[in-house]
Amino acid sequence: MFSSDGWRGAYFFINQPAKSTEQIDPPALKIEAAPTDVSGSEVVTFTWRDVLTKKTAEECWTIIDGKVYDITSYIPHHPGGPEVAALACGIDSTEMYQEEKAHNKPNSKADRELEKLYIGEFVN
Repeated sequence: MFSSDGWRGAYFFINQPAKSTEQIDPPALKIEAAPTDVSGSEVVTFTWRDVLTKKTAEECWTIIDGKVYDITSYIPHHPGGPEVAALACGIDSTEMYQEEKAHNKPNSKADRELEKLYIGEFVN
């Protein structure tokens, strides 16, 4: 099939008729839907890179229990003061929040305020 220089075989291969599209089985595409919450709304996800870029009092995101919150607007209203709230910027503050929550009733005002600040889910 190949000559000593390989060209005859290459010519033969190149000049073969292409298979029709009916003969080619394309790989199956796996299309996944975006995650949704219980209401069917699309859930926005964030990574560490996203959260780490929001670590100032002017733009403050935090992670609590795998959820991402934009707490920027809450910083001036935090009962412990803005300095305390700013400690949560750009980090996973779950432990800090749980320690504080241990001193409060479940479903406290803080929980209700936090629900309003939810922006998406954290993915690692």
